[in-house]
Amino acid sequence: MSFSRVLSGIGAAACACALVAVLVMASGAAAAGGGGKGATGPTGPTGATGPTGPTGPEGREGREGREGREGPRGTTGATGPAGANGTNGVNGANGERGATGPAGFATNQAACEKGTPTEVCTLASGYQETGMWTVHIAAPTGAPQQQSESPISFPVRLKKGDLVKAAYVNSKQAETPGIVKGCLGLPTEPVAEKGHLCVYRGFSDKGALESQDHNAAFFGFTDAIGESFVISAKVGVLGEKVVFRSVNNSPEFKEESPVAGEAQFGTITEAAYMEGGGSWAVTEN
Repeated sequence: MSFSRVLSGIGAAACACALVAVLVMASGAAAAGGGGKGATGPTGPTGATGPTGPTGPEGREGREGREGREGPRGTTGATGPAGANGTNGVNGANGERGATGPAGFATNQAACEKGTPTEVCTLASGYQETGMWTVHIAAPTGAPQQQSESPISFPVRLKKGDLVKAAYVNSKQAETPGIVKGCLGLPTEPVAEKGHLCVYRGFSDKGALESQDHNAAFFGFTDAIGESFVISAKVGVLGEKVVFRSVNNSPEFKEESPVAGEAQFGTITEAAYMEGGGSWAVTEN
């Protein structure tokens, strides 16, 4: 709006006000001149609306409101699709080579000296053969001396039995391979070093445990003609016999048959019992 128009508006308003004043004064004069107060005249028409006043200054910014409470937790969204497989990592470096294990034992396959089985085939040097054995003794007090033998028959005969040493591995020793020289196995996996015959007593055969033996024990080895290994210091080329005997005899155990005038075989002074067995292995020298 221009300044001249503002002045024009103000002038018109002033004239209206002056006119009202003159009318009031005239009315008052008339009243004064006529005596009593006259009746109020009718309300005049509403004057025209004045111009809009200028905009007031902007108010100050209000304080920041308090943070609202956390809303309820929304439901879990659906599982997204599986991601793509990652790429394979690079291969690791090769580890160091381990130490060489102990020498193995040859099998009975092609065990003959020249690799061809014949009637006179002998076990080749370093080859091993295995088998099983069992003995039984059961006699009451007063019975004759007792002896039980189990044959250890070699499937392939030895070349030189005098180069092989025999050893009995009792059930306690059998739990620790190698505790008896030349015998590195177990009753379930008999092993004999080169130049050894190892006879293993089983240690878990229920009813035939060595701890259940009574008045009976391992005596020694004999060959096919009964010659003791202790005396001959050699293993028979066909095999050996593992021998068990009664222990408490009276008189003592007699090796030879009695002749006239001599004491008869001894008798056992207490019941003798044993059920024993196990495995064996022999390796040619």
